[in-house]
Amino acid sequence: TSFDPNSDPYSEWNDGIWEVLGQTDVLFLNESEALQLTRLDEVDDALKFLGGKLPCVVIKLGPRGAVAMRHDEVVFAHGFEVETVDTTGAGDSFAAGFMHGFLEGENLSPCLKFGNACGALSTLKAGGTTNQPTREQLNDFLQTYHNDE
Repeated sequence: TSFDPNSDPYSEWNDGIWEVLGQTDVLFLNESEALQLTRLDEVDDALKFLGGKLPCVVIKLGPRGAVAMRHDEVVFAHGFEVETVDTTGAGDSFAAGFMHGFLEGENLSPCLKFGNACGALSTLKAGGTTNQPTREQLNDFLQTYHNDE
């Protein structure tokens, strides 16, 4: 099971969320969500804390990329520099790309690369669902764009 809880603007997350997280295989958060959930000040600390409780934790860092922890392995992957039109849905597209690799049995590095690429591709057009890539589009993008990994 993967879970992306979105932020809690009222800071009312309670112990109930930990019950859900106990059923979660892959947790997706952005920076602010990770810090809010853990009540820590640094992303690295939040990742280590959550990684000690869940099988796989992914923290999205926007255009900078993403970092993940699985079985004590921590991997960072740079984002892709693209001409962003609209970021709506980029996190969901990231999660779809990551989960594609994850379900194919890939290690963290390719999963993050797929996620970052899908997230970047989704920002090239307006609207949250107008530019979610096919596998062929993802492959073409990965052959064309480089992110200095």
